[in-house]
Amino acid sequence: MSSKKIDPAIKTILHPKKYGVWCLSVEFEGDDLKKLNDVLGSGDRYYLYYSGKVAHSIRNRYGSPNDMGTDGPPTRFIGLLSLFNTLLKTGKKDFSELFVFESSREERARFGRYSYFHHLMQSGPKSTAKRKNEFLKAAGEFRKSFTQVRLSLVPDNSSKLDFFDMGNGAYMQISEEQNGTFKFCAFDIDVLQKVERIFNSFNSLRPKRVDKYKIFSPDDSLMEMFFPVLDSMPGSLSTDKKTLRNFNQITSEIRENRFVHSIRVTGIAVEELMVEIFESFFREKAPEIPLGSLMGEFSKRLGKDGERKNSRIKSYINELDNILEIEKGKKDVNNSVVHIGFTLKSLANEIEKSFENIKTQVGDNKSNRIILFPSNINHALNEFLPLRNRVSHRVDRAVAVSTIGYVDAIIALRCLFMLSHWWENERKLLNYSSDAQTLLNETCKRSSVEVDT
Repeated sequence: MSSKKIDPAIKTILHPKKYGVWCLSVEFEGDDLKKLNDVLGSGDRYYLYYSGKVAHSIRNRYGSPNDMGTDGPPTRFIGLLSLFNTLLKTGKKDFSELFVFESSREERARFGRYSYFHHLMQSGPKSTAKRKNEFLKAAGEFRKSFTQVRLSLVPDNSSKLDFFDMGNGAYMQISEEQNGTFKFCAFDIDVLQKVERIFNSFNSLRPKRVDKYKIFSPDDSLMEMFFPVLDSMPGSLSTDKKTLRNFNQITSEIRENRFVHSIRVTGIAVEELMVEIFESFFREKAPEIPLGSLMGEFSKRLGKDGERKNSRIKSYINELDNILEIEKGKKDVNNSVVHIGFTLKSLANEIEKSFENIKTQVGDNKSNRIILFPSNINHALNEFLPLRNRVSHRVDRAVAVSTIGYVDAIIALRCLFMLSHWWENERKLLNYSSDAQTLLNETCKRSSVEVDT
């Protein structure tokens, strides 16, 4: 993936509520929808490209798409890609293969259930004469935009297709709604503009509605898109060799559908980073305790520092009270001194309230907010910790195997990526010649400001 393509994706992974994901919906209606369905098929799609005995033999060999229920992949778009592939292969120029299929054992198993579509993509339609005039220009537009496409069903959600171009790094996720609307989601709006140009290149068929919009909530739809991006840039996930090895192992486990084990590995990697951060700031060996307890130790240490400062502020307030009492007891009261004294006391009271708020936030067991980290890191850690506990505790371990899924593994991986990304950037800003308290203060100040890194 080129740096140009990584940028929007990484920004969204770090700050999903700020940047979000672009979506494109393409809807056909009336005669155009009927014509499109006639070309790409609907229902039992064996009669899309085959008939009679040929269709029957393929049905026996590959299984029927009608038997797949409602969670099958976006079949009409796969049919469109297959048609493009065939039209381009039969052209005058010698086109290389447009599509690259599954590589891992588990991915092959996932596609196995939908092997008809795999067969369709590789073989294509037997006859293109009736379709050539309508789709040849669109096929050429596709070839200009995408060069070496890898298709993969989304784990735990086979109604969606991950579309990744290994040639130029373009990535999007594709699905189809029941009314036949095509839906495409991408981090980079340029990718969706290419898709829009392809649909606009049909000879006579025209979409009734084309809408572009953004989604911001980091729900399952967003999480499902994070892994293909992170998996596509293994060498760019971290500059630290140990963390990079952990990333490679985690992504390998996720590719093989070993979600529980991937979260266990992620937990170890997060703990290692938290220990390194603890020892860098507090300059002592981190206690050998579980991740949740270590997060609590961070809060306790930072909370005590706040309490010491708050205690000093209270002593300043008491001293101001004494000065004001003495001044008011004089025969010739200096009103300016009294005014300055009350102003300083009001300011000190406001500072005291601020420290009380920080103390409340640090001591809040429900959120486990650590003021050393930015808000997005705190949120990611608090999402990850319950997952880590579920796969670690003996009582939950057996249940976790059946309940932990693809999105859970991505939540964990995203937490590790965000923490390591923040720490690698923060480490460059640390002045190790300063004392530990100064380092803490400077980092807490930076973390209180939301920045794009």
